[in-house]
Amino acid sequence: VTGIEFEEFWTAWPILAHIRQFAQSRRRCPWAVLGVSMVRAAGLIPPGTALPPHAGGRASLNLFVALTGPSGAGKGTSEAAARDAIALRWHHGAVVDLPEFPIGSGEGIARTFMPPPMDKDGLPEREQITTAIFSVPEIDTAAGLFSRSGSTLESELRKVFSGEQLGFTNAQAHTRTRVPAHTYRCGLVVGVQPGRAGALLDGADGGTPQRFVWLPVLDADMPDERPAEPAPVVITQPRFAGDLTVPKVARDAIDAHQLAMHRGTVDPLDGHKLLVRLKVAAALMVLDGRDEKPAINDEDWNLAGVVMAVSDHTRAWVQHERTKAAQQNNRGRALATAERDEVISDRKLQRAKEAVLRWLARQASGETFGADLRRKLKADLRDNFSAAVSELADEGRIIVIETDKGSRYRLAAESTPCTESTPLYPQVNGGVPKVHGVPPVAATAADSPSSPRSDASAQSDSPTGEPTLTTAEEPMNQPRPKVCQRCNVELPLAAAGPFCDDCDGPPARPPAARKAPETTLRVVHNGTNDRGLPRAPSKRPDATRDVGT
Repeated sequence: VTGIEFEEFWTAWPILAHIRQFAQSRRRCPWAVLGVSMVRAAGLIPPGTALPPHAGGRASLNLFVALTGPSGAGKGTSEAAARDAIALRWHHGAVVDLPEFPIGSGEGIARTFMPPPMDKDGLPEREQITTAIFSVPEIDTAAGLFSRSGSTLESELRKVFSGEQLGFTNAQAHTRTRVPAHTYRCGLVVGVQPGRAGALLDGADGGTPQRFVWLPVLDADMPDERPAEPAPVVITQPRFAGDLTVPKVARDAIDAHQLAMHRGTVDPLDGHKLLVRLKVAAALMVLDGRDEKPAINDEDWNLAGVVMAVSDHTRAWVQHERTKAAQQNNRGRALATAERDEVISDRKLQRAKEAVLRWLARQASGETFGADLRRKLKADLRDNFSAAVSELADEGRIIVIETDKGSRYRLAAESTPCTESTPLYPQVNGGVPKVHGVPPVAATAADSPSSPRSDASAQSDSPTGEPTLTTAEEPMNQPRPKVCQRCNVELPLAAAGPFCDDCDGPPARPPAARKAPETTLRVVHNGTNDRGLPRAPSKRPDATRDVGT
């Protein structure tokens, strides 16, 4: 469809020119406003009026429209502009107030058109709803409902499109829903973001996206100067009598399309294309305001072809944008995976290098064969052995010795097996367990500052009889101890002495050992005197242990 055909389309009828001007005055895309206007116009067609059975049975005139565009492009405001642009009236003059509902469950759609319950007086609690429009501003709402466990929404929408029987025959009367076919008129308007159109496009096998008219919400041809907003146009419901008639050009196109489907030469996404085109033609007929015997003519069919061309182009654009977004997501995930693998590989290589240095440091002979060294590594590091020894050799940390039996490796003289921040084992220091150190040797009497020898050595007799000071020999610099010499706690770098803060000063005097009590021994007789007679018992208390003779 060229720009000239678009211009011819918008100027073909006064109502089409009105819709374009009103949409541009509100800075909305004319195609989006037209799509919503067609759904509302189809609501004026009685539920019992349908398309004749040219292929299969009678076809319902329920119309679905998908308004496509990025987030915040004005899908909701396009619906509002369509309501303000055209005022609908029933043929008896009353203003049409088409009820609009948010989408819910498949059962909820059926209950919308169920007969109302009766009150205690036998009167209906509300008016019977036979025509309704369901609105879904964001496709994410429908996607969440489609993905629910046990959801019947998508299958029920496909039945609504064809005007089939709705509901479920449950055992309980209060949960039983049944709406006969062709007894309801339903329209659906869905806002679709290209990157999230999977909720509709993924249902291609079931025929979901083929049932929609896809129209854009952005218009690159929007005029720089805003046109004046025209007054709303009033459209009165035509007087329908039975099913609509279809022109011969439409019947021939439908017949050829059915033959192509049987021969497998039709794109699956175009399975319902001509049926949707007939529905668009019927909606355009209502917008044209014909009050005589309504029928779809050749002009309606041709104008509907322009709308379907825009729909095909828009749907293809949505598919392209979705594919591009999926490719970008896949590329991002691939880059993230590659970066993660690179970090893991570098970390494994570093671990392999550290392991090689540690094992070489443990060799008593100072060197070992590469095969033996490789076996000592963990299983996940062995693949990095060759790269590890190659880098260590390039860094000069190990020496490679080529022999007839293979390469041998040993540490270079300046190489260290591991850094101080990561000792081989925290429990040992250089292979020797950390135990309590030996207390420092007590100062001798000669070294004690209070001994007479020390005082005498501080002065010597000079020829004049005056004492002279002697300079003490400077002690050698001893290495700073790294651990406390009393409790073996690691000393900080700023420590000035060999003891920590808790052990600084002379050690506490140990408590004097308590002497064990000595047992008093005494010799006693065997209870007889020197004449062999029994002795009288002693009157003293038995405070000590007796030892018999």
